[in-house]
Amino acid sequence: MSFTSDIKNEISKIDHERIETIAELSVILRNSATISDTIKITTENASVARYVFAAIKNMYDIS
Repeated sequence: MSFTSDIKNEISKIDHERIETIAELSVILRNSATISDTIKITTENASVARYVFAAIKNMYDIS
């Protein structure tokens, strides 16, 4: 694995405060998303995808 992939894997496993999660989602949306009628996030890293999915579920209380 590359250094970047290792860092992304480590960061996605850390518990964050709500404000930190908002900031991280903001960065991911800004850099990796296409927004039109829907939001499409593109990532090569499965742990980042799982993190985004879980963060959105937790922030908006989606079951």
